[in-house]
Amino acid sequence: MPKKPVKTKLDVADIPEVTEEPAVKLEHGEFIPTRLQRKCKSLILSKIINAPEILETITKEEAIKYSGIKELNQWWQNELFVDWLQNNSTQLSRAHYLLSRHLDNLEEIIEDPECTYSAGVRLSAGKQLQEMMAQARNEKSRRLTEEEIERIAEKRIEAAEKEVKILEGKVE
Repeated sequence: MPKKPVKTKLDVADIPEVTEEPAVKLEHGEFIPTRLQRKCKSLILSKIINAPEILETITKEEAIKYSGIKELNQWWQNELFVDWLQNNSTQLSRAHYLLSRHLDNLEEIIEDPECTYSAGVRLSAGKQLQEMMAQARNEKSRRLTEEEIERIAEKRIEAAEKEVKILEGKVE
């Protein structure tokens, strides 16, 4: 029985070909930008890196000035594009989506039933997964929930009110 070829590394053939999608595409009610539109937003963000809040109110003229992309004249007619461009949290949403896709790819490599990937590639995928899990645990432990922040704020307010009462001589 002939042996199946084993992939020792990922090559270009493993990556699906990306074509420029239409300027307006909706997926679950969300605007999906083209590659050029994403590049445009990146160029704008790189110019306003010290004041990203500008993005929320950027005008068409400013966007063209910062990006140098003339297609903005046409894109600006689409309200969904403008909403996407002015939304500063889309980068984070996209990063979450890409991270999810990366996890799918790692899962495919690790759980490959036909053993088409070499042990080295599968081991590397496992290490990447472990690193991602460790990073996620660290981030989660650093974040406070809104309830925790409210409790801390309430305690500080109560302590400050007690101090004021003490200073005013109205100790209970």
